[in-house]
Amino acid sequence: ALQTQTMTVEAKSKTVKASDKDIKTMAAVCYLEAGTHYKNCLAVANVVLNRVKSKGYPNTINGVVYQKSQFSVAKHVKKHINKPKKTCLKAVKNALAGENNIKNRKSFRSASYARGKKYKNSVKIGDNVFF
Repeated sequence: ALQTQTMTVEAKSKTVKASDKDIKTMAAVCYLEAGTHYKNCLAVANVVLNRVKSKGYPNTINGVVYQKSQFSVAKHVKKHINKPKKTCLKAVKNALAGENNIKNRKSFRSASYARGKKYKNSVKIGDNVFF
């Protein structure tokens, strides 16, 4: 069982606080968007954190995940929140601890959707293109 915890991440004067529920929510989003591929999960977790740190998005994990028209998988999070995949939890916790494989990118698309489109400064990880 997961213990209740709060993780705090310092990033250029912006602190992201994550409760146990926030961590499980992010793990569910990572699973729904990236499966259990660690590097892709880490990238999705960093998109969430980068948005929390950005002025153009809500300043909480919950706010970012459930922001209208952003994560289409948000409606399925509740089904997965209490059974987080180990790989996804590890990716989320490592992202909160500062591991970042997408730098400051705040968006992504499936690679199949992105095929043929040009995204400035994009990076492909797993089945997604981050930009």
